[in-house]
Amino acid sequence: MAKIDDVAKLAGVSPATVSRVMNGTSAVKASTREKVEAALAQLSYRPSHSARALARTKKTSLGLVVATFSEPFFMSLTESIVAFATENEVNLTTAIGGDSAEGEAEAIDTLLSHGCKAIVMHSKYLSVEQLTDLLNAIPSLVLLNRLVLGFEDRCVWLDNRVGAENMARRLIDAGHRQFACINRAEKIDDSVDRFAGWQRALQHHGMALAEHSVAEADCTLAGGYDAVVQLLNNKASFTALLCYDDSMALGAIRALADAGLSVPKHVSIVGFNDSYMARTSYPKLTTMHYPVEQMALEAGRLALQRIAAEKMIVQHVGRYLPVVIARQSDRRLAMEAVS
Repeated sequence: MAKIDDVAKLAGVSPATVSRVMNGTSAVKASTREKVEAALAQLSYRPSHSARALARTKKTSLGLVVATFSEPFFMSLTESIVAFATENEVNLTTAIGGDSAEGEAEAIDTLLSHGCKAIVMHSKYLSVEQLTDLLNAIPSLVLLNRLVLGFEDRCVWLDNRVGAENMARRLIDAGHRQFACINRAEKIDDSVDRFAGWQRALQHHGMALAEHSVAEADCTLAGGYDAVVQLLNNKASFTALLCYDDSMALGAIRALADAGLSVPKHVSIVGFNDSYMARTSYPKLTTMHYPVEQMALEAGRLALQRIAAEKMIVQHVGRYLPVVIARQSDRRLAMEAVS
């Protein structure tokens, strides 16, 4: 009897792709679908429904998709969902989506194959069209940190644009007039929206981020370091540096120090997320607090409620706003917070 691995090998795809074609839960290229369907027919493959039923338990299963477990942001998110699942006595299965749309789609299929009826997904790479297909196919799927129009009742998201704009406005109000920014190179919603928020605040006050004052890199310590080196090589002049996240901000502080510039004496730096690193670094980092714990709990609650009420409108808090946390990396904001 043929197995799913045999079908995948014959079609030249992964077993997860075969599963997606069979379940119709994810968008698959027409050419790939045709190859899989041909392999299924050639091998006369039929899934074992009895085995699937045996694998399911009466206890509700909640699934979680995250990009990684190693980054502070996703560690906080996962810890919150684990606590939520424990408190509500549900089984929790996690899957890594990685850094690609294909990985995120495979993670969803993994959770479905494990009998997860409710799923919370943090997606960076799947397109709006692909997410729409998934939301239509999985009634108890809830998106975390993505807003898909038409499915607002199943999205728990952070307004990055307004948050970034508020931070830039605070810096302007504190007296800064020369700005630079380091942003994530990948054009995902977060990086696009945060940059748009910074620009909107500056334009409101008759300023703008010049091309030589913008650098992009990986959202890591090393990426932040390299981005600041790029700014300095471009002869960018700035008293305030807007950073995509805390990791890039801390890398930027190191690069400035190596160039003989002190934070906040010469340059003020602000991050985003309010990770534990922001609270323990030197100087402590001014940043935007991302309420990831509250958002994760809301997403988990919403996913479980939808199991019993698929056709009902479940009341929930969808839009969250980050708030400025003033610390030592911007002297003016820190002084303002104390006064």
